[in-house]
Amino acid sequence: MLDKSQNVECPNCGKNTVIQSQEGIYRCLSCNFERDFSEEPQLESGSGHSLFWASVVAAFLGFFVLQASKYIASYSPDADYQSSSTPTAAETQID
Repeated sequence: MLDKSQNVECPNCGKNTVIQSQEGIYRCLSCNFERDFSEEPQLESGSGHSLFWASVVAAFLGFFVLQASKYIASYSPDADYQSSSTPTAAETQID
């Protein structure tokens, strides 16, 4: 069964000469590239799960870093209350 009704570009040579030679099997007439689409491609085991868990861990780490920075900022002295080595105008007034 040769089906030329679809205009499919070959991923190998780039020409529009791909035909369906059998059920689920596509072949390029120019370079003889062939691919079987009748079966689902097999993913690496756990590849999707590892990305998910890496994202979860990164989100938790980001959350805890933000909370720690808020905690540190709330207990650090402000710039207004820090002592300076040079006296201010109010401190140098002589009566």
